[in-house]
Amino acid sequence: MYTIKEFKAGSYVNNKILIYGAGDFGELCLRCLQTNQIEPYAFLDRRAEMDSYLSIKVIPATEIRNIDNPVVLLASNRYLKAMIDFLEENEISNYYSISQLLDTDIDESLLTDHAKEVWKNKIEYKKAVDDICGERLWVNNIDLVLTQYCNLKCRDCGSLMPYYKRPCHFDLDKLLASFDRFMTLADRVKELRLLGGETFLYPHLAQVVNHYKDNEKIDGIYLYTNAVMLPSEEVIEQIANEKTCIRISDYGPLSKNKEKLQELCQKHNLRCEVLDSTEWRDMGGVEKRNYTKEKLISVFEKCENAKCPSFCEGKLYICPRAAHMEKLGFFTNSDNDVLDFTSDEACKEFTKGKIESFLFGREYFEACDYCNGNNKWENKIPAAIQRGRE
Repeated sequence: MYTIKEFKAGSYVNNKILIYGAGDFGELCLRCLQTNQIEPYAFLDRRAEMDSYLSIKVIPATEIRNIDNPVVLLASNRYLKAMIDFLEENEISNYYSISQLLDTDIDESLLTDHAKEVWKNKIEYKKAVDDICGERLWVNNIDLVLTQYCNLKCRDCGSLMPYYKRPCHFDLDKLLASFDRFMTLADRVKELRLLGGETFLYPHLAQVVNHYKDNEKIDGIYLYTNAVMLPSEEVIEQIANEKTCIRISDYGPLSKNKEKLQELCQKHNLRCEVLDSTEWRDMGGVEKRNYTKEKLISVFEKCENAKCPSFCEGKLYICPRAAHMEKLGFFTNSDNDVLDFTSDEACKEFTKGKIESFLFGREYFEACDYCNGNNKWENKIPAAIQRGRE
């Protein structure tokens, strides 16, 4: 359990104020400080390539000990535990929550478009603080993999689907039993993401949705599809409920049934979102890179997939690639890099704290050495290039 003090504007005039996290909540924190006529000394961030953010200098987190009398504001809802553990390891105890600071009445026109959306949901930060202080396990999103079958052969698939020569659908009873074990420890899952492969190829999709739609711990169920195929109206009827949403990855002409699927969802009052999927990141092949420890840390810190834990065939992995590299035999995760929920015996010693440390407390995983990382700033490539059509 953690105890986090609350930052109060005006109480730290003789300290150097550092905003830990040069991201969306870092931006919100900056604007709240400036509205209170407080100018921070710098952003603190573990991404070594950043030197400024929003016209404020960025200091590598590793240099925190070189700063006299710092006050550190925790500006992240995902990595609070990792931030606090890092500060404690460096003997920094003067860190604070920004929950009350986020109540500041700011000029929202100053925010970037994405930060405006985060501002609307700033309650998520307060929930994250409450969770970490109350020994509650809150997971923003988790993938539940249903099938290895896909109807595309994307050259750069992050989940490596084209590598499966004999794909399979995962057994329904085993899938539900193992994920139920995970849910007994989780206090809240904001997004349960059902995917494959292609989600609508899974023959038991309706049973999975109906099993979890009334689970009060799950805020929403999101089904990912490429809209290549059009599911039957019967399936849409079976999964239609206020908690469920279809998310279409729009791959242009490949997503040939996008409009029809939208119409079908509208007919049955099923929420439907279209994701702009014109651009991916090249995560490279599955060969080992032999990165240094510093490079592994850098790859993991910048990787968007580090925020996408994957529950695959009864086991929890840090990302889809770590899961599917193991399933395909390219790589074997160490015991510390996977959590096994396939039986009551396998997970009998798991605690909320163990899962939280696994998801939010690590510097890197061994799988990172087999990947370029999914870094939104680098290695941009067109999405969904089909094998044989390059």
